[in-house]
Amino acid sequence: MLVKRGGNTPIISFELLHQIFNLIHSQVITEAKNSLIYPRLTLLTKRLSIDGCLKINR
Repeated sequence: MLVKRGGNTPIISFELLHQIFNLIHSQVITEAKNSLIYPRLTLLTKRLSIDGCLKINR
């Protein structure tokens, strides 16, 4: 599931990233929405976003 780009640095494929994001979004964010964890979780997910394609719309 890894794609090599520009040498020996492996990057995660978009499909795998999308699966991970969907898992986080469906299982964690839904449960944490009304808790104190949610703002931090949103920041973390935005930080994990690559090229802006996984940003959470608020």
